[in-house]
Order: sequence, then C-alpha cells, then structure tokens
Amino acid sequence: MAGIQIRKMGWIRMPTAWEQTMQWKEKQLRSAERMEKLNAANSGFSNAALNNISESGSLAVKAAIKRNQDVAKAKLAAAEKAQSKARLDALL
Repeated sequence: MAGIQIRKMGWIRMPTAWEQTMQWKEKQLRSAERMEKLNAANSGFSNAALNNISESGSLAVKAAIKRNQDVAKAKLAAAEKAQSKARLDALL
C-alpha cells in the first residue's frame, strides 16, 4: 500500500476587516499628504513663473522708457544746438 502523504499548504494569512480598514485609512492619509505636497510644489512653480513673467515685463518696460528718454534727450540736445546756432547766425 502506498502511504497517504499529507502536504502542508503555505496559506497566506488574510488581513482582518479591521486591518484592511486601517490600511485603507493609512493609504488615504499618505495620498492626501502626497497631494498636499504636489499642490504646494505646483503653487511654488506657478508663482515662480508668474514672477518671472512679471519681472521680465517690468524689465522690458524699463528698457523701453530708457530708450525713449535717450531719444528725447538726443532730440533736445539737437534742438538746443540748432537754436544756439541760429542765435549765433543772427548775431553775426
């Protein structure tokens, strides 16, 4: 007679409903923390981009103002030069 062999099954213990609930709560908490960090990073990047746009716009406006002032000064200097020449010609 061939003997009966008893095999032991290595069953995995399933978590209880309470353990599953606690694991789910922990997972939700970690997900909420991760989402909070991502939102903070997104907000930071958004603010940095807006500051960059604002600052580059401000620099462009300042450059345009300086350019216009330089043109105005050059025109004023040319007008003063022409006026002084006209006065000198009138005296001679």
